[in-house]
Amino acid sequence: MRCVAAPVFNANNDLTAAISVVGTRLQINEDNRDYLAGKAIACAKDISRLLGWKSPFEQLASS
Repeated sequence: MRCVAAPVFNANNDLTAAISVVGTRLQINEDNRDYLAGKAIACAKDISRLLGWKSPFEQLASS
């Protein structure tokens, strides 16, 4: 088994949950691992934003 995961944060920047993709070695391999990790990260960011989380990088960019 292999897994890629990404954290989900709330408005207080507390770790609230995680998004993971789990599969066999044939399903998650060297060719698609980075792609699947990117999808998990994007999904976790979307959910975090729905929970009120704001990226510290976005806050720095707006200052």
